[in-house]
Amino acid sequence: MQRSQQWVFSACILAAACVPDDLEPQASATEGTSSESTSVSSGPATSADEPTGSTSGALTSGENTSSPSSSGTQPEDSGPDSDTGGTSGVSDTTSSTSGSGESICGDGMLDIDEECDDGKANGDNAACKSDCTLAFCGDEETQLGKESCDDGEKNGDGSYGGCTDLCQLGPHCGDKIHQPAHEECDAMDPELEDGSKCVGCVWNANLVFVSSEFYTGALGGVAGADDLCQELAEAAMLPSAGRFRAWLSDGVSSPQTRFGPPLEGAFILPNGAEIASSWADLVGNADLKSSINVDELKVPASKPHRAWSNTGSSGHSLESFDCDGWTVSDDSAKGSYGRTTAQDEGWTNSSNERCYESKHLYCIATAI
Repeated sequence: MQRSQQWVFSACILAAACVPDDLEPQASATEGTSSESTSVSSGPATSADEPTGSTSGALTSGENTSSPSSSGTQPEDSGPDSDTGGTSGVSDTTSSTSGSGESICGDGMLDIDEECDDGKANGDNAACKSDCTLAFCGDEETQLGKESCDDGEKNGDGSYGGCTDLCQLGPHCGDKIHQPAHEECDAMDPELEDGSKCVGCVWNANLVFVSSEFYTGALGGVAGADDLCQELAEAAMLPSAGRFRAWLSDGVSSPQTRFGPPLEGAFILPNGAEIASSWADLVGNADLKSSINVDELKVPASKPHRAWSNTGSSGHSLESFDCDGWTVSDDSAKGSYGRTTAQDEGWTNSSNERCYESKHLYCIATAI
């Protein structure tokens, strides 16, 4: 038995000595592979694994390798969005919607479906409108500080008090050019017929404005509304041959019955824009030359662009919704209104709402 064990041991030594030389590199490569695998798995590299260390460096730089799931490459996986040129845009959109996925007009941050967003500075008369679209000449909204007027499609018609294609006033009172059909004098005239000096411009016309104030349907009747118009005109020092009254009707009275004998001359806004060439033109033509969208302070009317009325374009009562004679301000009654941005019949007869809502008044110079 002892001899047999010695023979087996000798045979094993002989077999090891007879391994061919061309198998040693294969064994070496296997060892290298094992070593590299161990190095990648364990992280730290040894001096014998310099190639493995180089591979680790390539992963760090974000180059494409056979190990894209390596934890070191995860931050770089978000990189392709930046390559599209849209990383900052996507980030801004996400930020502006606070992760909700919905754009919010008025939050001061530009979303992808908005033309602009100036936050609280948005407005119908601002560079960025209330619906987050950019203002432009021709949108029928007067942009404060940039435009003097905006009559939309009627811009550039050359009419007195009209609006040019650049949204600036055309011929108007105060342009230092005397236009006798509309003005008694302008600043370039040395004096009036009675010898007095012409200070600024004197209209040969009657003023119309929309109130800067808002009121519920409780106006104190039509007489109370007339007083409100007169108070605003006096505070703004607007000239008038008689007094200012509200373009308003109840079930009994209307502008046709309250305004007295028709005033001669055109009817114009405080900025000089003409709305009608005469009383007959005002009540005989449903369309206005300019919308009544300027208040007594020469400022474009603010929202809501609605004015109590219950009056047809002829100046007669609609005999419909009048907030119980313009005396109530609750939801028990309704009042008819017109739109201050309209130039068709909708300027005076548009729709109706509950009397607790607040709206403008149209105020017109009258003879009495």
